[in-house]
Amino acid sequence: MKAWHAFAISIISGLLALGIYVAWNQVEDGKPIPVGQATPAPEGEGWIDLLGPEHAPFWRNMDDDLDIFEIADGMLHIYGKTVTPLRYVGYTGERFGDFDLHIEYRLAPGANSGVFLRKQPGDDSLRGFEVQVLDDFGQRPTRHTSGSIYDIMTPMYNMSRPAGEWNSYDISTRGGVVAIYMNGWLVGYTDLGMMKTPLGKFDFAFADLPGEGTLALQDHGGEVWYRNIRIRPHTKAAQTAAPAPPGRSPGSGSAGTGRGDPGSRGGSTGTGSSGRATRSGVEIPRRVGAARRTILARRRRSHAKPPSPQRRGCPSPCGAAALDCESKLSLSPGSKAPAADHAAPRLRQDNRSSVGAGFKPAPTQRSP
Repeated sequence: MKAWHAFAISIISGLLALGIYVAWNQVEDGKPIPVGQATPAPEGEGWIDLLGPEHAPFWRNMDDDLDIFEIADGMLHIYGKTVTPLRYVGYTGERFGDFDLHIEYRLAPGANSGVFLRKQPGDDSLRGFEVQVLDDFGQRPTRHTSGSIYDIMTPMYNMSRPAGEWNSYDISTRGGVVAIYMNGWLVGYTDLGMMKTPLGKFDFAFADLPGEGTLALQDHGGEVWYRNIRIRPHTKAAQTAAPAPPGRSPGSGSAGTGRGDPGSRGGSTGTGSSGRATRSGVEIPRRVGAARRTILARRRRSHAKPPSPQRRGCPSPCGAAALDCESKLSLSPGSKAPAADHAAPRLRQDNRSSVGAGFKPAPTQRSP
């Protein structure tokens, strides 16, 4: 009887734990969450269609000779018939270092995959880094959900669409800096170069990863379809900044993201179409500029050292020219003032420059 009770308690505890886990990983009901849509494929100079007729033959199973995918009707279809060992479908026509990548995918229910960047052929499957692809619509973002750099970076939002619907990634790399847009939303922005010690389950520092490698798609069980795989390699000679958000031209800036060149912080300042100052393409209203000037002026005044009150008989405030004032005040009646100290004007000039350009002493108050 006691054994039966223990078994029942263990079953109930397990179900309770499972319920708590599921509830925790679901977004709370009644609270707004962002909703995105797959962005259109980019076109124009520099973009390469990796599923086009010239490039499609370079996709291969990188691990063995097993038939795990096909390319048909402009889509790369991974069958997902096996889970272990993990296999990868890689583009072997070229290695990529810094680039802008657009890729769209659709998952079968329960499917798992990943976009691997800078992967090293023949090396450990964990080398390079993975942007997670998973059927996890409605779950809280973690280091393992869609949009994450697997086990390293948690995305700001989980922007996954339900299974069977198309999702998009727009990923930019510049050195160690990685920016990830999912379904039009900036969900991740990090610098792998700062990760100088092992993190997560990895036994190597991400800062030590090679700067270029193969683009690969993971076969981790479950069917997945990829389409519109477009890449624009970045060359040092071009010196181009990261692209604007999907749907904007590279030079138009990015509203709401604060993003300029990934190598800088806080975006870039320029001039908008109306002639006003802009930061990352967002116009700064004139009243904001005026308010900022007022704040800076008050800050200068608060940090400036106020002048000492005027002494009787001293023609100027006794600050840096204190030597002048003291010598004049100490003269006895009928005595002549000593020769002017050549250093005094320099002291007064230095005092004005240290307080700040345009500073004026407060006027002496007079009684009515």
